[in-house]
Amino acid sequence: LWPALLGTLGLCLTLDFLRLSVSVMQGFPALALVMVSIYLLLRLTQTRPIVNIMVVLASGICFGLSLQIKFYTLLLLPACFLHLALGNSLQDWRKPTFRRLPFALLWLGACSITAIAVGVLTHSFRATQLLGTHFDGAAQVALQREPSWQLLLMFLAQDLDYTLLAGVGIYLLFK
Repeated sequence: LWPALLGTLGLCLTLDFLRLSVSVMQGFPALALVMVSIYLLLRLTQTRPIVNIMVVLASGICFGLSLQIKFYTLLLLPACFLHLALGNSLQDWRKPTFRRLPFALLWLGACSITAIAVGVLTHSFRATQLLGTHFDGAAQVALQREPSWQLLLMFLAQDLDYTLLAGVGIYLLFK
């Protein structure tokens, strides 16, 4: 508990925390919803089918909402689908029976319908919104400035507080 509290306090006291928190950390709500979705999928041990259906639907809705916040959570979709379709253990994967395939399809449907419905209601399916920032002229210039390793070293040299936090974290990981 103490390392987590000290690390959080140290991060909040760093020079550019506010700037980084609005640019880098916008994906946290999407990751939180994906984690809720995965947690719900891992809780599918109930013997009642109606409970399983409700849990699968709730998980799919959470995943669909996370896709509307940040689209990179789409990378986790195949893993969740395969987990639902094929089972938990390696034994389940060696002899797939596909008894759980209806649950996987129900989950994929709930996820898709949620993502599409929210996208239509909020008009977020515009190409300029989905891809515009990746091909923006300013982004192209920023990526061509210097190699990423030089940018990282410059970032660490300018903000020694991040370097200190990263060093303490790496040390504690190895310890």
